[in-house]
Amino acid sequence: MAMNRLHALLLAAMLSLGASYAAQAERPIPIQAPPVREACGEDYRRFCWGVPPGGGRILICLNANADRLSQSCFQALTVRGLAYAGVFKACRLDYRRLCAGVPPGYGRGLQCLLGNAAGLSPQCYSALEGHELLGSDLDGPGWEK
Repeated sequence: MAMNRLHALLLAAMLSLGASYAAQAERPIPIQAPPVREACGEDYRRFCWGVPPGGGRILICLNANADRLSQSCFQALTVRGLAYAGVFKACRLDYRRLCAGVPPGYGRGLQCLLGNAAGLSPQCYSALEGHELLGSDLDGPGWEK
């Protein structure tokens, strides 16, 4: 009898933990400039020193060296990529409406969406804001530190 009660308590605890993790998994992945910079600062200095900021050049350089990046930088860039995929899913219609003539790659689509923030749908705006992309400057000054 006592063993059945113990099993029931353990099962209930596991189910509540599973529900907690499932709820966390449904939340958007936050993307913030400082963690990416902190995680990739050494890799930037090792592989991309001298690459001028802007236009996605630093991120292109880091991606070109993906097989040599530190684990923390690789993971930060992976999380960033997953966050962008979610944003572009939420912004697909806005992209077609506002940025149809913008060729893909080098962050041009994201820059177009950010440049048209006032005309974005609430869903797209919320996705960009939720990932802290509005007003962020991931590829701007600050990598030199």
